[in-house]
Amino acid sequence: MEILTGWERSQIVLKEFLELGFDAVSCDTQPTYGDYPLFHIQRFILFLNIVFTSLRKSVIEYND
Repeated sequence: MEILTGWERSQIVLKEFLELGFDAVSCDTQPTYGDYPLFHIQRFILFLNIVFTSLRKSVIEYND
């Protein structure tokens, strides 16, 4: 399962998901100060929601 944690500069929640074996990424408009900078997207989370929703629709339509 893929997890996107929003408004999460510290990456505390992200770290827990990664330790449980999930594919997880944190997102915030500010840079992270957590231990996993490569797992951080510095963007507005609502923008990412629109992008990921559009990508999912494209994949679903392609597979049908």
